[in-house]
Amino acid sequence: MPPKKKGRQRRPKGTGGFFWSESKQVYIARVIVGKKPDGSPHYVERSDPTEAGLVKKLEEVAPPSSGITLKAWLERWLKSLEGTELRQRTKDVRKTATDLYFVPTLGHIRLTDLTHLQITEAVKKWTATLKSASTRRTYLAALSTALNAAKYEGLITDNPILKVKRPPQPKAVFDPFTVADLNRIIADAVQRPATYPCALYAATGCRMGEALALDVTSFDPAAGTIAITQTQDARRERGPAKTSNSIRVIEVPADARPALVSAIGTRTDGPLFTTPAGRRQSKSNVRKAWIRLLNRLGLKYRAPHKCRHTVATRMLAAGYGIPDVAAYLGDTAETVLRIYARPSGASVGAGMQALLDAAKPVP
Repeated sequence: MPPKKKGRQRRPKGTGGFFWSESKQVYIARVIVGKKPDGSPHYVERSDPTEAGLVKKLEEVAPPSSGITLKAWLERWLKSLEGTELRQRTKDVRKTATDLYFVPTLGHIRLTDLTHLQITEAVKKWTATLKSASTRRTYLAALSTALNAAKYEGLITDNPILKVKRPPQPKAVFDPFTVADLNRIIADAVQRPATYPCALYAATGCRMGEALALDVTSFDPAAGTIAITQTQDARRERGPAKTSNSIRVIEVPADARPALVSAIGTRTDGPLFTTPAGRRQSKSNVRKAWIRLLNRLGLKYRAPHKCRHTVATRMLAAGYGIPDVAAYLGDTAETVLRIYARPSGASVGAGMQALLDAAKPVP
């Protein structure tokens, strides 16, 4: 009787085409990712010291199958955003929405089986912890973008989210500071290092991220101007300005300049606004300082961004042209007109009477 062959342990599923390279000490495999112009298969080769690692790498480059789940697709979609010019904040919002809401409620469903009714039920579950209707609308928009990408890849024929009723957009409450409030805020802010950035955005209406991204060299004390070219996110990471319009050089009102001069001191480089330890100021710390500032002055809380609304609205009411205000704020004229052009409380009737009187013939 011939000797019995020694049994071999079955290799993990999906690793049959893996080859071990003794010289490189890695597993190597190839996967078809499409076709060449001549119709022949287009292979991509990957390697990894472990079989599990190689499986993951191959999954990332292989075309998604028709049976892919929403979770697997969202992972690929988020991966595709890396290295793009998309703002980091947008990437962070999409990842947060995916990890905390999309995957827990819908991730197990196959992409081709996903319906608008399932999404509607998921949104109801989100409401338990996601109270803001505006944020729910933002997250639905992110999910719609992901599903549109799947449609573009041919994985689905229609985007089911288009049939989902969006939460109603809450009516924006327009509650700007008065000019007298701004005077008090700036006068208090220039006295404390923690609130130096507050003096700048209260006086200019610049975005908080723009203020915190400034360097010492961004300020020209002789001209009294700052050059805004970048923005800073919640992780103290700097990146490109929000839009091309955001890149600008603006004059800082004289009342706020002492905050910049004091923040710089004798330094010639580095961040303009720093912590006592010399690090660049963070958004969270400045927000806390902002709350303390408002409490000291007895002012009702408003988000720091309300300074931007206030500056825009007051400048428009003072007669400055929409294009000029837009250039100063780093926005488009359309945005300024749509968001910041609000009633100022001026007596329009009295103004109209003055025009009529001016046109009357002199007796």
